[in-house]
Amino acid sequence: MKAIMSARNRIIFIVIFFLLANSSGCVNRREVDKLGLLGVIAVDHVDNQTVVTMEVTKPRRLTGGGTAAKEPYVIVQTRGDSFFDAVRNATNKFDRKIFLSTCRIFIISETTAKKGIAEILDLWCRDHEGRESDYILIAKDTEASGILGISGGVDDVPSQYLTDLIRANSASSKSVAKRIYDFIEEYYSDGIQPTLGVAQIEKKAKPVEKKNSETLLEGTAVFKKDKMVGYLDGLETRALNFIKGKVKSGIIVTPSTEENKYDSVEIIKAKSKMDVSIQDKSPLLHVIITVNGMLGEDQSSEDISDLMVMKQLEKSAEEVVKKQVQNVIEKAQKEYGLDIFGFGLVVHRKYPDQWKKMKDNWDGTFSESNIQVEVKVNISRTGLFRLPTKTKMGK
Repeated sequence: MKAIMSARNRIIFIVIFFLLANSSGCVNRREVDKLGLLGVIAVDHVDNQTVVTMEVTKPRRLTGGGTAAKEPYVIVQTRGDSFFDAVRNATNKFDRKIFLSTCRIFIISETTAKKGIAEILDLWCRDHEGRESDYILIAKDTEASGILGISGGVDDVPSQYLTDLIRANSASSKSVAKRIYDFIEEYYSDGIQPTLGVAQIEKKAKPVEKKNSETLLEGTAVFKKDKMVGYLDGLETRALNFIKGKVKSGIIVTPSTEENKYDSVEIIKAKSKMDVSIQDKSPLLHVIITVNGMLGEDQSSEDISDLMVMKQLEKSAEEVVKKQVQNVIEKAQKEYGLDIFGFGLVVHRKYPDQWKKMKDNWDGTFSESNIQVEVKVNISRTGLFRLPTKTKMGK
């Protein structure tokens, strides 16, 4: 009996061994150095055709070495009757098939965005190689392809430079870092309209080198569903981020008590709360913003160790933030007629029955709604100095 069991075990082992041997490996494997590893893709429209510009990383063995090393990337540009057609047409002139999964940044021109970007993003969401985690930007006042040609940072590779720029921008909060899945979520949501970050080319005020232009990542593109309708500038964008609780850092510049002098308050932490109440069948919207900061710069000669002086500075900073928030709300209501903040989402959660009656015309209802803004600023630190720089020793 033991002999029979032992023979059976041997047979089972042999069968399993041959099955594993035949099933190992990747049937559809592709070697990395035979692929065009995509870093950035830019989409424009020219003569009713889609023009795609792509940054493709070179295999390391082709970049050389030393001071005369070749650029670690190449720029490929193709066109087609559709976005997918243009991407695939790259094989007609480029010696690698473009691999979409390595893409980091997706740039769309202003002209294309005004026509609608849902059809373009359809490929990215439908194809198995596309990644919805890619950052997405709108190219303002320039073709999307133009953004790829400028790098004003330490890293000259466009994809790495733009990725680092997006991440560094949280220090000012004057842009929005959106990924494709963020746009899709807002696009399909009732109660909020989508927004995207903006990239533009800015000339240097006083060029000190051959390159006289650099990429500026500031502002917000406002959408009605998938069609862009306008922009917010940097301060309006920070106000938008204040309302949505997305401010991580930044500088609040407030007038000093002395003429033509300013104080700068660095934002250490900020949070917000949006609320709504229904009065006479109409929504009353409310946003509360709390900011903790430190005095980063003092141009006056006021005694900042005086508690009353600090209270006055806090009050001044509150008025600046409140005014900026009110301005962006007014612009969203009167100029665009769109809820880009997500107040509709708050109404949906708090008053689901009333929301059913409002959602079909929510943007119109939002445009006519009263919005109360409350701002509280607390300055807890004054930096390394407790007195103004202008104060003389012993005074």
